[in-house]
Amino acid sequence: MRTQALFLAIILSSVLSAQDSQMVEFMYSSGKINVVIGVVLTILVILFIYLIRLDRRIKRLERGED
Repeated sequence: MRTQALFLAIILSSVLSAQDSQMVEFMYSSGKINVVIGVVLTILVILFIYLIRLDRRIKRLERGED
């Protein structure tokens, strides 16, 4: 099962990286790709901070502190 998943991941990564997208080329040429990367990074950072805070709250509740 593990080798099948690894094989599938290798095949998918090679297929996905081989495709050229017109939308990506347009975004690179117009400079909008930087905005997309910035928005995605902002969302990921906020999600990461939220998960850390949630973990701390859960630990505090498990210990019985208020």
